[in-house]
Amino acid sequence: MNIDLTKLVTAQQRALEAKEAANAGILAKIVELETTLQPRATREFFLNGDKTRLQEIEDQVTALRAQLV
Repeated sequence: MNIDLTKLVTAQQRALEAKEAANAGILAKIVELETTLQPRATREFFLNGDKTRLQEIEDQVTALRAQLV
C-alpha cells in the first residue's frame, strides 16, 4: 500500500489554514467587542457602579472563546 504523503500533508495544511481562518474571525470579533463596547461599559461602572454591561461583554467574549478551535 502506497500512501501519497504530499496529499496527506496538503490536506493537513488546508485543515490548519481553515482552523486559523476561523480563529482569526473569532478573535477579530473579540477585539471589536473590547474596543468598541468595553470603554463605555467601563465608564458606566466607574461612574455608577453598574457592571451589567461589562458582564454582558464578558459573557459574549467567553462564548466566542469557547468557539476557538
